[in-house]
Amino acid sequence: MRKAGEVAKQDLDVLETISKHLHTDGVPNSAADQKSTEILNKDKEHENSVEHFFRVIDNYKSKGFDTEAAQVMALEVFEGNREEPKESLRFARIAPD
Repeated sequence: MRKAGEVAKQDLDVLETISKHLHTDGVPNSAADQKSTEILNKDKEHENSVEHFFRVIDNYKSKGFDTEAAQVMALEVFEGNREEPKESLRFARIAPD
């Protein structure tokens, strides 16, 4: 008897599906592939992780960075190579929860 999710972590179709979903949401291919792998390999709640990733992107964009730069910096935050930026009071008011 297999445990739920046991095969899914090894299934490339699941990885591709997550990557395609992120790409349709506007994440570049390389970032989507890396984030997909991270989602499958981490033991935390996936939905919150994806929402948090997009919140960090939006936070960088509110600071004046273009979309591509914001995505790269958000990916660096999730890799642990950069500290997460502090949210300004203005961003906290306009960002969806």
